[in-house]
Formats: sequence, structure tokens, C-alpha cells
Amino acid sequence: MNVSITKTLVPSARRTLGLIVLAGLFSIYVGFLYFSSAECEALVGSLGHAWMLLLTLGAVIALVAVVRENGGARRFWFRLWPGKWQALFILGAWIWIIRMDSPGYKVLYDEPVQASTSFTLHTERELATTVHAYPINSVFTVLKAYLDKRPPLFSFWVATLHDLAGYRVANAYVINILGTLVLLVLAWQLGKRYGGSHRGGALTVGLLATLPILGVNATSAGMDLINLTMLAALWRVALAYLDRPSDARAALLVSVTALLGYCRYESVLYVGTTVLIWAVAARKERSWLLPPVWALLPLALILYAWHNTVLSHSPLLWELRPEQTQRFSLAYAPNNLAHAGRFLLNFGRSLPNSPVLTLGGLGGGVILGLQLLRRRTTLTDNELASLAALGMGVLANLGLIMCYYWGELDDPIVTRLSLPVHLLLALLAVAGWRELISLRGMTVASWRWPGYAVVAALLTFTLPAVARDRYTAGNLLRKNFEWERRIAAGYWPASGLVITNRSPLCWLAEGVPAIEFDRARARAPYVRWHMAHHSLGTVLVMQRVLVQGADGGWRVDATDEVPPNWRLETVAVRRFGVTLTRISRLVAIDPDEKDGKNAGAPLNTALFP
Repeated sequence: MNVSITKTLVPSARRTLGLIVLAGLFSIYVGFLYFSSAECEALVGSLGHAWMLLLTLGAVIALVAVVRENGGARRFWFRLWPGKWQALFILGAWIWIIRMDSPGYKVLYDEPVQASTSFTLHTERELATTVHAYPINSVFTVLKAYLDKRPPLFSFWVATLHDLAGYRVANAYVINILGTLVLLVLAWQLGKRYGGSHRGGALTVGLLATLPILGVNATSAGMDLINLTMLAALWRVALAYLDRPSDARAALLVSVTALLGYCRYESVLYVGTTVLIWAVAARKERSWLLPPVWALLPLALILYAWHNTVLSHSPLLWELRPEQTQRFSLAYAPNNLAHAGRFLLNFGRSLPNSPVLTLGGLGGGVILGLQLLRRRTTLTDNELASLAALGMGVLANLGLIMCYYWGELDDPIVTRLSLPVHLLLALLAVAGWRELISLRGMTVASWRWPGYAVVAALLTFTLPAVARDRYTAGNLLRKNFEWERRIAAGYWPASGLVITNRSPLCWLAEGVPAIEFDRARARAPYVRWHMAHHSLGTVLVMQRVLVQGADGGWRVDATDEVPPNWRLETVAVRRFGVTLTRISRLVAIDPDEKDGKNAGAPLNTALFP
């Protein structure tokens, strides 16, 4: 580079670096210091929808720029297309994965919360979770909502599908099912790169197909599948940026990193991975000139900072156990690590893991490490850099989970957090096998051996585990709610009410008004008034019945009891585990002298104040 060009570039680089530093400082000040927790809550609620829309549109624009930079859509598609037989293989793996488990709620509090949040985003353009709603003038109207702790990207994408195709809970399953297909395409591309041929891509997809927890999340209404897909997208974009840094690819890298940060709480850690990718590319190009688009990354995460401020000042949202006082602590790590080992190395069929994926990934990592020590690896510098940077991000993510109070990976609620680790293990297995072929001088046909292992794992582990359905069969909360929903569907008119012994969010996401027993008992006079005036349709009461006493008699749970002047008609009873669930129709509420003063209260201020 001649002197005149250097003199031109240095001031430009300094100005750009100064802009990025100012953007970072501004983001820290505005995100964490300037606003109070209450102000942050209001900002997140009012700006959340527009913020996610801008970030999504920004990623689409950056992708279009990359496509144009690489010769247009036809050439981009030519590079993306894996080939006819490979495409059929990916399609078959996708169908297999989404057929592992039926669509439905898998984590019965988290997922209804996100469904309720997407409903509020769809109807109100507010980032909040609906807790009270009722049809007013035939419009299901949000009456009360709160800001939940969960990051908003998945709920926003589901809400966008509501906008385009009409509201239905199943839209969340559609997003995850389509996201699984995108994940497999990205996994194939990454595996092809680290494996050195299309055989590596096929092995990566095959290894993921042995993982039951992937199938469980592929048909869930939760955010973890999209988080994994966005991680794979960041991985692929990072490789592309290392191959040929450009402003368009930098913009796409920044956009995908920001979107990933809004997928899960801990995914903001991958910002550090993106910085490492840039540093490696800058060192290789011997040019530390930063594109101005990097200044947008800290600005894009201001909403995350506001949201985190609200969460940090809301201990109730932490959901700590009674004996715990903090969310993160090194004291949790020994116990969590033991449970992580039990999950990843489980050879039974009670947990939705894949031992062949774990062993293949660990073995591949050992082989790759030995080859690096001997300086005989066949991977390119860009492949090693991306694998190291993203691998460190995944391990940092895992380390954070190990220090979390609820980080036991063999817990059915927590197993989904292992998905990023399994993606890393799959890619390490492919890279390690490539190194082993090179080390032993084996032929290309040697790829059939790990393929045989995948087929054996599918037949002897995954298929029996899916058939026995132990993971889903043990989810009694899900089965209970699905049964209640089927029964209620046969009784439901255009207007009505469910009195539930659980969170009403499951019903609200279905467009069904619901309240808890405490509120129903407190508002009984108003329920009676509206039933008498036919302004309230069928009222269904969901109660849990427990075994009481040594004689084995049954009695309604104390928290589900109704006042003696409530007249119930049993609709259905079913056993779930050691308890019964009884669905009854509220026939009438007999008059009570103290109810008279409240008899004329309107519904929207009586039941849902």
C-alpha cells in the first residue's frame, strides 16, 4: 500500500473507530444507566415490536446485498443447492425429525407465555404477555398485560405470521418446523465445509437426526429451535466473512449477531464471538479499517439492555427456589456438571440425548486437537478460526448454564438448553473424522463407517426412544391441558369463561377467557349476575382431585374448592398420574345476602379489574 493511500485510510479508520466507540459508550449509558427500571419497562413494551421489525428488515436487506455481491440470486442458489440426492436426504431427515413428536406445548409455562406474548404483539403492537382478556363486542380484547423476561424475537416472528396468515396458536409450530428445515440446510453446509465434501454435510445432518430432543423442540411453541437455527446461521455467515470480508458480509454478520442476541437470554454472549471473527479477518487482511456498520451492533442491543435492567430489578421473574437467593453462582456448577455428564453420556432411553453424537463429537475434538498439536491439520485457517470462535461461544454459553440455579441438563425443562452443544459436537465429529482419514491415509469411502454408526444409532437408540415416548409421556401437564382443551371445545360457545387451577395463559392463547380460582371466588357475585343475564356463556371449572387418607378416598384439592353455593355439573373426569382432573360446568351460583351490593357491576371491570 503506498503512502498516499495510507494517509487517506488512517484518518478514515480513526473516525470509524471513534464512531464505534461512541456508539458503544452511548449504548451502555442509555441501556443500563440513564433510565429507571420502570422507564425501561415502558420503553421495551412500546418499542419492542418496531425494534424487532427493524432488525429483521435489516438482516433481510443485508442478505440481499450479499446475494447481489455474489452475482445475483441464480448464482447464490447454485451455491446453496446441495444437489438432488443430498436435497432428498435433507428433506428425509427433516420429515423424520418433525415426526419424532407431535406439535404441542413441551414446556407448559414457558411456551404459553410466548404464545400470549405473540398474541399481544399481534393485536396491540406491544411487547407484553396478556394475563387478562375477554371478548368485548365480539373482539377478544387485552385488559391486562405485563413484560415477561423472555427475549422477544421468536414471539415477534410468530406475531408476524399471525399478521400474514391470521391468528392461530399453530403458527408457533409452523415457525419451528420451517426453522428446522433451515437448520438442516445450514448444518449440511457447515458439515460440508468442515468435512471437506458433501459426505461431511450428510454426516452432520445424520448425527442431528439421532437427537430426540431436537425433534421435541422442532414441534414445540418455544424459542430454543430458532435460537439453534440462528446460531447455525451466525456460524455460516462467520465462515463467509472470513473467506472474503466485505461491507455487505459485515452488515449481515452484525444483523445475525443482533438477532441471535434476542433469541435467548444467554445468546448475547455470541457478540464476543463476532468480535473474534472480525479480529481474525482483520489480522489476515492486515487491515484494521472497520466498516461503519459495526457501530450498529451495540445500538441494536440497547433494547436487550433495557429488558435486562427490568429483569434484574424483578426478582419475582427469576423463579428461584425457596432456598436460593441468586440466579448465578459457581456453587451451582459441581451439581450441574454432574447432571450434564449424566445427560450427555446416557445410554438408556429415558432421556432425549444421543450417545453416538456425544461420543463422536468428543472423539472428533480429541483427534482435531492432536492434529493441531502436530501442525498437520487439513482444515484451512478460516475453518479453524470459525470453529474455534463459535466453539468458544458455545462453551461459554454452557459454562453460564452450569452456573445457573436451574442448569441440570437431565431435567426435562432444561434439556433444550443443550442444543447448541450438540451442534458443536456434530461439527467436531465431522472435522475429526476428516482428520482421521488424512492421518491414516484412508480412502473417501471411509466416510461410510460413521454413516453406519448413525444408522445403527437410529435403529437401536433413537427409534426405540421415540416409539416409547417416555420423554413426552411423562409430560403430564401437557397431556392434562390437551385433554381439557378437547373436552372444552365441545361445550364452548362464542362467549364464556374457564376457571382454572393453573395459569390461565394456556387458555388465553387459545382466545378463551380464563381466571384462577382465587379471582373467581372473589368475583363470584359478578359471575352470578352475568350468568343470570345471559351475558356470560358456559362456565367450565377445572379441579384437581387428590387421594385423601389411608382409605384411599378422593377429595378436591383445597386450592380448587368452590363455595358451597356454587352448583356444579360434572362433565368429564380423567386420571393423570396419581391425581384426577375433573371438568365441571357451573350451573348456577345461589344468591348470597352479601352479594346484593355488587349485582350491577359490568363484566369488564368486575372480572378483570
